Amino acid sequence: MSDSKAVQQALRRELHRGRFLSIKHLPRQVAEADVRELLSDVDVASVQLVTSASGASAAQVILSAPETLDAWDPDRVFLLRGQRIPVTPAPQLMLLCVANLAPGLADEQLHATLETYGPLVRCFLMRCAATGAPKGYAVAEFALYEHCLRARKALIERGVTCDLLEPSLQTLDELHSKCMLVENLPENFRNLNRLRQVFSPVTSPPYCQLCMTGPRPWGLVEFHSWQDAEATWLAVDGAEVNGCPLKVSFCPPGVRAINLFLQRQEEARSAGGLLPDPPSPLVYRQMQNLASRINFCCHMN
Repeated sequence: MSDSKAVQQALRRELHRGRFLSIKHLPRQVAEADVRELLSDVDVASVQLVTSASGASAAQVILSAPETLDAWDPDRVFLLRGQRIPVTPAPQLMLLCVANLAPGLADEQLHATLETYGPLVRCFLMRCAATGAPKGYAVAEFALYEHCLRARKALIERGVTCDLLEPSLQTLDELHSKCMLVENLPENFRNLNRLRQVFSPVTSPPYCQLCMTGPRPWGLVEFHSWQDAEATWLAVDGAEVNGCPLKVSFCPPGVRAINLFLQRQEEARSAGGLLPDPPSPLVYRQMQNLASRINFCCHMN
């Protein structure tokens, strides 16, 4: 296994460490041996049976190799005593993304910083699948929800991009972002075609947008896949526009660029100053329609 693949495998292991398989609607008087037989082709570490007051049985199963949950087939059928049994990985509901981090930040430094807000379940820098280098954002999970909210509030107040991830993001691939924020563009830069050209060494991004709010223009670029986004991120490292070295950072995964664009515009407008009015309802609908078409294309590819 190459070094970069080993890094991704280690991230998968960390992402799913402590995560369990949830087994519901088990027959009455089920035993641990029955559950192990149900999962006979899976390396089971431990089984915890749970019986409700009504007598219904369920189980929580920890796997010896938790990273196998990353490729779990949700359509797989399990049968016990002729009865179909639902077996699914437990959802992860409190994953926090901390983005726009310093390039030289180490995992130990990140852990020490976040740990000041409460005990951590997991914390790791997302790393490039091709090189193993940090991608400038991290994923963390706190033991308690209130600690997660405390960290989010404090980090945002410090100007750090930080937010809870969608619970639907359950695999490492889904935690690789498809969207990038482009900053440090030249003042009064308005050439959208030039921006698209800079970010097309691999493939032309389906979404590329400039915004003029704030002291300097900024842009958002989104790709069909995280692989295209990552390859482009590597290709534009050190790129300049009109003599200005671009600052390119990944946005939190799972959020569409169109929604980030509207959110950042609204945040800039709320901050005060002589900023443009928000988009009219017609323009907003047109932008949302564009996002829907991009989403359709992503599913087709």
